[in-house]
Amino acid sequence: MRTGTGYSKTFSKMMWLFALLLVALTTGCDRDHGGAAGGDPGPAGAVNLGTAATYGIIAYDAITSSNANDHIYGDVALIANDSMTGFALTGLPLNPASTKVTGQINTFSYGDTAAAAQAQADLNAAYLDLSSRPAPATVLTTPASAAGVNGGTFAPGVVNLSGFVLLPGIYAVGTPASDTYALDNSAGPLVLDAEGNEGAVFIFQAYAMTTTNGSVVLRNGARATNVYWVVTTAATIGSSGNTFFQGT
Repeated sequence: MRTGTGYSKTFSKMMWLFALLLVALTTGCDRDHGGAAGGDPGPAGAVNLGTAATYGIIAYDAITSSNANDHIYGDVALIANDSMTGFALTGLPLNPASTKVTGQINTFSYGDTAAAAQAQADLNAAYLDLSSRPAPATVLTTPASAAGVNGGTFAPGVVNLSGFVLLPGIYAVGTPASDTYALDNSAGPLVLDAEGNEGAVFIFQAYAMTTTNGSVVLRNGARATNVYWVVTTAATIGSSGNTFFQGT
């Protein structure tokens, strides 16, 4: 797994299809190149991504890559019709010119359109599954309040995950719906601790998400393929400085 320290990346205002952060974006982001290994998936439970599991990004109307060092491991799909307002694939030249993407780029009129449509359907099913899972009612206010807790709901306004050490489970932002997960290094990275279980699952549910100089650290067997960021609207990863983001 890439350690990624010192990597820099910016993905600006990426509108994700149903906004499930699929697989991982890099540089500064990583994913496990292989499935989860062993162990009970824990209270969050396993997730089936179907054909969407091979994709680094599945977006609806726009993907913007503004850093020459950006890398996406996996395929890329942009679903919207080219004629729709806002359709944009910026900073990712179509195959084979793009060196940022290890897989195939599929759009409404380019590449394997049938595969992109199937991935969209599989992603939709996974999103509906993940977003419908209720987070525990335990209210989390500070890193200390999360000690030993398997899931919980962050109180309104307490949505910067910097400094938290979290165990496997389902985590959600409290009301209002406009609350946004934020990651930066002002109080340290977000640490996800699988407690030795490589099959442990972490699910985060939010209206939107952004990172600045943020990092996600996986500890004691936690795997990026088992970390799910379920975002209703948009995600901005690496908006400034160095970012090392991990997850699906």
